[in-house]
Amino acid sequence: MGAGFSEEVYRIPEFDVQTPISTCLPYTLEVSEIENIDINEVLEIRANLRSNSANMRQILNNSARIQIILPLEDPDVSSIEKFRHIKTIDNPSYEVERVSWKEGIRAEIKFRKIGNTKQPINIFFLIIFSKEFEDINEFTFDVDGIIHTSLGGDKNIFQHKIKFSYNLNLTYYSGENKKLIETLRRVNCYDLSDNASIIHPKQIHTYNTIYHQLLNQTKSSPNAPIDITYIGPDTGENLHSTLRAINKASKNGANVRSLTIGYTKWDRYLLDDVGILSKNYFNGKNLNFDVSFELIDNFSSISSDVIILTYVANWAYSNTNRGNAIEQFLGNIIKKMDTEKSILISVDPIDINKLTRSFYNMGSIETDLIYGNQGNLIEQKTSPGGYGDKLISDDREICWVRSYKRKSGKNNLKISTPRPNQLANLISKTNPAGRPAKINRLIYPHLHKTTYNELKKILQEGKAIERFNFVNINNHNLFYTKKMNIIVGGPGDGKSVLLQKLAWELGEDEEKLTILLSARSLSKEENITNLRFNIDSENLHEIFLETLEREANVTYPNLNWNSNVLEWQKSCDKTYIFIDAFDEIRDLQTRRDLFE
Repeated sequence: MGAGFSEEVYRIPEFDVQTPISTCLPYTLEVSEIENIDINEVLEIRANLRSNSANMRQILNNSARIQIILPLEDPDVSSIEKFRHIKTIDNPSYEVERVSWKEGIRAEIKFRKIGNTKQPINIFFLIIFSKEFEDINEFTFDVDGIIHTSLGGDKNIFQHKIKFSYNLNLTYYSGENKKLIETLRRVNCYDLSDNASIIHPKQIHTYNTIYHQLLNQTKSSPNAPIDITYIGPDTGENLHSTLRAINKASKNGANVRSLTIGYTKWDRYLLDDVGILSKNYFNGKNLNFDVSFELIDNFSSISSDVIILTYVANWAYSNTNRGNAIEQFLGNIIKKMDTEKSILISVDPIDINKLTRSFYNMGSIETDLIYGNQGNLIEQKTSPGGYGDKLISDDREICWVRSYKRKSGKNNLKISTPRPNQLANLISKTNPAGRPAKINRLIYPHLHKTTYNELKKILQEGKAIERFNFVNINNHNLFYTKKMNIIVGGPGDGKSVLLQKLAWELGEDEEKLTILLSARSLSKEENITNLRFNIDSENLHEIFLETLEREANVTYPNLNWNSNVLEWQKSCDKTYIFIDAFDEIRDLQTRRDLFE
């Protein structure tokens, strides 16, 4: 094909149900394609998986992601203005506009021309598929080049179209971790010198925030040495750019004493592939601080001044991992923060649709809610490097920086005195339509309610629900006129948000016992078995309340309820129990048993 890709059709492997498949395609912006661009004009690269089939487009939106891997110089973080653009390694006459970098369902990036160096620019497109396609010929991978001219117009200058095949005789570029590490090594991601490269916005933001945090901390406490803990080394490229940022800050006056790299057993395999666990790996690297490694399971506490986590919260709370030991991974790290002086800096994706690697099992994007519930941490209004102050366009970025500190005067993660409204006070944020939002800023959704007996009648008579006149919830106080009410609404209508908002508002009253749980948590096999066994027991009431308390402590780790709910239920003015997502219990008998 000449410029762009070397071939028109590439192989991808047959799908493995255990893991997604990925390919990392090399791509070249040849001199002939970019030499006619004028100084200060912008070249935009857009990469899409396209199909003429509406059904295939929907499948691709749900099951495929694209990431641009582009070798760049370390960012100039001396000012916000200089931080906006980062020079490419291959051709210093082109720099990338940071906020233009997009990945996910589609990938985009903008280059600004600032010189006349005639060198090609090498790019890689990492494409991940989380499912197999019946007809792989129904879509193509297209790369478009558009010039945004100095006069204000746009001009398409090229389009490269790629097809995929399962043909074993065709070229295949693997995107799995071991091969990806080889690619990152070729573009100097594991270098600690000035020749090293950065290839992802996560690295750019981590570099910026840690550099400024270290200088600011030394400025405020010049004689206090700084100890750092880094969590989540993964494939190692972000760790190396963080090391370079720390070293640069150290050379510019930051009083850095040590860096401890905390890793999981899973990380170890990747670190071995990089070679970083070798005894002599850091010899001759001219680092101005001590570096050590420690298995996270062996941490007794984390007393470092600065703790850095990158894309850890979302991985630890992934949808596929919910319910097993990994779910507690992040919470265990936070609980080992044993000092109020520590600042936790977290670099995380802000939108599932702007995520590529691990998008198929990534969980909550609400990192502030995770840290608040798990560790009694408070999000700071601003984060080092200008986030929330000089940098405010987080919705335009792939990822963002937030920082957290322990609540003042509370080394113990548990609130000392259990209270009936304690759970309600933990509900302050939600995630409607996949976007974070404060509960108190949301309006009441337009929903209907009915009673359990009315709903049973509907189901027994087999009549369409639309034909019954449900009560419109236009005043949430109506909700409390019956002992039991059923919220009725379609997917995305706001049922969960309504329950969260109602529960949160009750948090002001300590005389009201308030519990909000998912039906799925209550329908665990051990819970349902116990309730069925005691269905005719005179102690069923107590057993049900004990079940609610146990699951509340699991769902909200900051709770420390211990045989309190039964007592409160008797003494409180009122008890409100909100059970969400009954429709997600697929087994109808289990659903009926839980209702009863």
